[in-house]
Amino acid sequence: MKKILFILFVASLILPSLALAQSGPVECCKVRRSVTVDGQTYSKDSIVGPTDSVNCDIDSGVTVPTEKWGIVCAINTLNAAVDWIFVVLIVLAVVFTILGAFNIMMSQGDPGKVDSGRNNIMYAAIGLIAAFIARAIPSIVKAIMGY
Repeated sequence: MKKILFILFVASLILPSLALAQSGPVECCKVRRSVTVDGQTYSKDSIVGPTDSVNCDIDSGVTVPTEKWGIVCAINTLNAAVDWIFVVLIVLAVVFTILGAFNIMMSQGDPGKVDSGRNNIMYAAIGLIAAFIARAIPSIVKAIMGY
């Protein structure tokens, strides 16, 4: 069971990367969440790109030309990845909690099944902690990079 969950988790991280790798290089990005870099805030749904000529696949073109577009797009990508990881970890925590509760309820006094259920609930709690730490990663990266 743990191997299957691990394989599904790794596949959910790799498959979006493979799908996104099919297009050519893009010199701009659409900001999914407000990002502040060097005191300048780039609002949600704005399209950020370089100040000179742009090769952009987004129809409306660049709305915010800046020299810091690379870091804004990197933070935007990190935010998107963290959002996916957060959702996956929350779903796994719920599943492990339900499995643990089911094992405890159906144990019929068997200490091995009760311990298995408690372990599942403990793994769910650890998963929730990991999910909330993953949610803080973009802020930590921005602080380390000085942005």
